Amino acid sequence: MSHWYWAGLQIGVTFGTLFVGWLMYQSLFRIQALCPYCMLVWAAMFLSLWYVTVESASRWSRNWTGYGRRLAHVMIRRHDIAILAWFVLVGLLVNIAAFNFS
Repeated sequence: MSHWYWAGLQIGVTFGTLFVGWLMYQSLFRIQALCPYCMLVWAAMFLSLWYVTVESASRWSRNWTGYGRRLAHVMIRRHDIAILAWFVLVGLLVNIAAFNFS
C-alpha cells in the first residue's frame, strides 16, 4: 500500500485512540460505570494503534538513522511488552476506579 495510506491510517488511529482514552477517563472517573463493550473498544483501539505504529515503523525505519532506527527495531522485535504494559495499566486504573465507586 502506498505511503499516504499508512500516514492517513496512522493519524486516524492515533486520534481515535486519544478520543477513546478521553472516553475511558470519563467512564472510569466521571461517570463511574464500566461497560464491557466500552472496555472491548479500549483494547481494540490500543491494539490497532500499536500494530499500525509497528508497521509504520518497519516501513519508514529504512530511512532513519541512529536512535530512531534502533527504537523501531526494538518495537518490531519486542512488540508484546507494550501490549502487556497497556493491559496492566488499564487493569490498575479499573481497580483504582472501582475502589472509588460509591
